[in-house]
Amino acid sequence: MTAVALFGFDNFSSKVLLGFNLLLVVLIWMSTFFLSMPGHKILTEKKDNDAIAKLVTTNWPRTALWSLRVGILILLGVENFTGI
Repeated sequence: MTAVALFGFDNFSSKVLLGFNLLLVVLIWMSTFFLSMPGHKILTEKKDNDAIAKLVTTNWPRTALWSLRVGILILLGVENFTGI
């Protein structure tokens, strides 16, 4: 929701960053749905060391995407609230 709501910023560079931010949110949700949720479903039924290992492995792309998104949000904040 915030990724869409932030489109209220006026300058062009923010629109580009906000569009990339929205893309990252979509990728985060897709990776959660397609990579992580199947492993969690298996773990609700029984302990499975392979599923745990896969969850750890598939969490790295999500971590990278979240980290990139935080960096973009910090950049947006600096750009829009300090006038840089």
